[in-house]
Amino acid sequence: MNKNIIEQLKSKLIIRYQVDNNSLNALGGYQNFVYEFKKDNVSYVMRITDVNHRSVKEIEAELLFLEMLVENHVPVVRGIKLPHCDLIERFKTDHNEYLVVVFDKANGLTWTEFKTNDSTYYMAGKQLGKIHRISKTMKNDKQRENWSENQYLKDAYKVIPNQDILEKMEDLIASLNELQQSNDVFGLVHGDYNFANIIYNEDQLTIIDFDEAEYHWFIYDIAVYLFYYLLGGDPANMDKEPNIELFKQFMKGYLEENIILVEWIDKLPLFFRLREFILLSSVYRSNPKKTFHPWQKAYIESTEYRILNDIPFIDIDYVELFNDIKNK
Repeated sequence: MNKNIIEQLKSKLIIRYQVDNNSLNALGGYQNFVYEFKKDNVSYVMRITDVNHRSVKEIEAELLFLEMLVENHVPVVRGIKLPHCDLIERFKTDHNEYLVVVFDKANGLTWTEFKTNDSTYYMAGKQLGKIHRISKTMKNDKQRENWSENQYLKDAYKVIPNQDILEKMEDLIASLNELQQSNDVFGLVHGDYNFANIIYNEDQLTIIDFDEAEYHWFIYDIAVYLFYYLLGGDPANMDKEPNIELFKQFMKGYLEENIILVEWIDKLPLFFRLREFILLSSVYRSNPKKTFHPWQKAYIESTEYRILNDIPFIDIDYVELFNDIKNK
């Protein structure tokens, strides 16, 4: 999103939400603008979304999902309806329209401030297991997009230059479409469940940023969490050993809250590959001039080599690890 947009909206936002000291503190954001602000000396988080990115109905479905999770004691941040404001507010600039939602601010540290450990991985698995268990009870209202409608997959055809890569992606999508989609394996997922979307307060975790929530196989959320730890700081040289123990701790927590069969663990390579395509699309889309920094360049080169040569994302026998966990 264009940073000039916030300057056009700033005065309207400050007045509408009665922001203390006229202060909005940027927290970042990739597809949205995210700001922290105070009202009556209480901290909140404001998310500004382009209407071309999400519709009102999509955001309503996201907020309903969050309410369901809160009611079932999952540590997430819910949308807040401040006095004299709607839960979803509309703001216009000269050229576009934006949807704004205010959330509680989670207490704790971001991933850059906190050193994760075995307890962290266990709790991250436990909370994801809760999310999936609750998702299984929810009716599909069709307001959030299906996985195959993911914008990064759509954009891949515009931004990924190698046609052979795109053909491999189409083959993967065809394979995924053959998988069963019963309620016990498929439902509303977080969509971007990774270490950066968790706030850490010692062993207590708060899950944030459900903007990518979509209908998907539950195993996908598990794959995404593992994926970014595996990539680490050097996509060309993934470190397997610490990630083996991470998987064990994560799945111990997950299995305390939800059931997943080994046949789905066996499909992790498919969902790792799907995330590879999504991240590849994201990297290309964010750099139309192809001015890639070293990490992005390493990711593109190593990923495209794996895809073109049908090499799995990582050589770890997750089925054996999973069976070891189940048998203990």
